[in-house]
Amino acid sequence: MKSGTSASERAWLGPLVVVLVALAMAAWTWRAWAEPIVDFGGEAYVAWRISQGDVLYRDLAYFTGPLAPYLHGAAMSACGASLTTIAALNFLLLGATLTLLWRLARRMSDAFAATCACVAFTILCAFGLHKGGGNYNFIWPYSQEMPLGFLLSLAALATLVRWIEAPSRARAALLGLFYGLVFLTKLEFTVALGGALLLGLASSRTSTRERLEHSACALVAALAPVALAWGLLCTELPARGALEGVLGAWTHAFDARTSDFPLYRYSMGIEPLGFHLGRIALWSLGGCTLVVLVSWLALRKGAVLASGVSLAIVVALFAALSWNDALYPLSFFALGALGATWRSRASSPESALRTVWSGFSLLLLLRMALNARVEFYGFALAAPGLVALVVALVGWLPGRFPQARNALRAATLPLVAALVLGHLFPMAVARRTSTVELLRGGDRMLTHPGATFLQEAIDLAAERCPESGSLLVLPEGALVNYGARRRAPTAYFNYMPPEVAMFGEEAMLDALKASPPDAVVLIHRSTAEYGVPFFGTHYGTHLYAWVRERYRPVKLWSFDPKERPFEPGTRHAIALLEPRK
Repeated sequence: MKSGTSASERAWLGPLVVVLVALAMAAWTWRAWAEPIVDFGGEAYVAWRISQGDVLYRDLAYFTGPLAPYLHGAAMSACGASLTTIAALNFLLLGATLTLLWRLARRMSDAFAATCACVAFTILCAFGLHKGGGNYNFIWPYSQEMPLGFLLSLAALATLVRWIEAPSRARAALLGLFYGLVFLTKLEFTVALGGALLLGLASSRTSTRERLEHSACALVAALAPVALAWGLLCTELPARGALEGVLGAWTHAFDARTSDFPLYRYSMGIEPLGFHLGRIALWSLGGCTLVVLVSWLALRKGAVLASGVSLAIVVALFAALSWNDALYPLSFFALGALGATWRSRASSPESALRTVWSGFSLLLLLRMALNARVEFYGFALAAPGLVALVVALVGWLPGRFPQARNALRAATLPLVAALVLGHLFPMAVARRTSTVELLRGGDRMLTHPGATFLQEAIDLAAERCPESGSLLVLPEGALVNYGARRRAPTAYFNYMPPEVAMFGEEAMLDALKASPPDAVVLIHRSTAEYGVPFFGTHYGTHLYAWVRERYRPVKLWSFDPKERPFEPGTRHAIALLEPRK
């Protein structure tokens, strides 16, 4: 009886550790989760406008699936328009994500490995503050589709394991339903989950006939949420417009004008190719050598010496290495894991899950195949690969040698700790510099000094622009619209190079001519990562010429009176413009 009670208590230990780490990270990063100018403001603006009755794809130019915007819009309608509402909803989604992630990781290995993997995910992905601030985490993300698509993918994978254990039409239909919902979020998750489901089908022991029958059930169920979304959009949009909305990014996926930017090539690692391949080679060689060395010591010399050497090496190298680069070989690790688990995939549901998870990780990493990291898109796209790597180091590898399991874990655990702490130190710098308070009440956020004048600009824009009027923000910064509670004059609320290429400058200009704004806010923003340094000079020239012809500056905020928006040498500048009389 005592033994059973003790085991039950230990079963709660891992999840308890994960919850405590999540609470600590939430408290430490509290309200520093967003970047005020880049990306997230558009997510907040879209949710607010939907809560006010705007229709996606008609009143709001949007290019991904409708599920996440309408979910957050519904939350704002029910609970009030505030960033706290978004955070509260995403905390609930994160709780479900951690629950599923821990259970899946435990099935792939054991409770200890699942706990380590979830702790790493919580610190590096769920509450990540990378590259000087927020935007790339699960609370106020640059794209709401990322955490939602990740959660729904985990739900699909958990259902897939249950189907492999005990195939049934009901489970196949549920699996298809989750896939249909994922289709309504983000293209990357649709592709990765589709590949993972095919691997799961290949790992099943069911007959060919049963596979076909269940696949048909899953397909019909997958079409149900897509058809429902299309039907609901058809009540407000033409059938073709509703279909394009449901298809989301698929309509632009193969358009070089919107996908072939330097930023995307760098993120994928194909430019500069030699630089990225060099990093992959160095970290692969160093990492493999270190793992082999400490594993050999654990098997031959025991836990004390192995863990001591592992810790000494990590401490000696910690300050000398850029740990943000440590995940460079992650795509190749996922490929190796897929190959290593392939032959045994049908031996058990757990083996099938290892294969499926490896394939899912690999496919999600395609967008950053040669530049894998938990920064930028990697907070979601590299998360499964990160989990697999941690599980491999403290679960799969020690599990191959039961007699030396604890010794191997003692040897590899410092490596995992170094990976996490190496990312945590730059995050601490970002958190320490997030001292500027922006917005008020339920919208309050903490951000970097680059947003020093943004609150003054928001307040003055709200004062000069009538409540029923419209405010144009160029080229990016829909958080100004949201903070001032002033709508954009047209469906377009972002004028960055991808959006201008996607929707067309002529169409944007025609819309502005038909519905001119009551005020304009210019926010200095370099767009060099897209191959065009500044809005108005290197792209969007007709838009900017139209604005300058019809509007005059009434207020300028900058670090130096000589600095102006969209001029070389300007560090930070914001200008408010009003119509010329």
